[in-house]
Amino acid sequence: MPDNRTNRQRTTLLVAAALAGLAAAPAFAADGVLPGDTVFVTASMTPAAAYTIGNAISVLDEDYIERRQNPVVSDLLRGVPSVAVSRSGGPGQLTQIRMRGAEGNHTLVLIDGVEANELNFNGEFDYAGLMAVGVERIEVLRGAQSALHGSDALGGVINIITKGGHPGFRVEGSAEGGSFAERQVTALVSGGTERVNGAFSAGYFGTGG
Repeated sequence: MPDNRTNRQRTTLLVAAALAGLAAAPAFAADGVLPGDTVFVTASMTPAAAYTIGNAISVLDEDYIERRQNPVVSDLLRGVPSVAVSRSGGPGQLTQIRMRGAEGNHTLVLIDGVEANELNFNGEFDYAGLMAVGVERIEVLRGAQSALHGSDALGGVINIITKGGHPGFRVEGSAEGGSFAERQVTALVSGGTERVNGAFSAGYFGTGG
């Protein structure tokens, strides 16, 4: 017959172990972010798990960008819902992006967190010369974000994140050609240490058609 004292001790140990497990839980779990979650900063200015955000968000990750092989960022964004891309001519011409029917100057563009909208271009951003080389991730946040990002974000926010450096030294390059005298050359140099790193990318794209 089991001893009641032994049962009480066992129960006490189980409760103590459960409390210890709660105390050892990661601090960021209190914010709703757990290891393995997709995290966004654009939507709330603080790290937040994707499933906790009520806004419509599309993410173009590095794998998607590599598979599409589009030379310019604006062509990558053509497949995003509620995003309209208009270009006055061929590649390199004035390119505007509108979200959810808003004007071009109501979409805020961030590049590595820095506002890129041009005051001398009616507050818009011209995507004509923005190539995809060196871009690691693009977050598209649709819907009014004026409370956090100001009146420029009435239609939404496009956050472009470039590739950073990693310990060691790395060089990447490519050269392509095609019909209509199309040619593209890209280069990416990155490197650093555990404390300091950086990356530099450059690209050229031209077409005769």
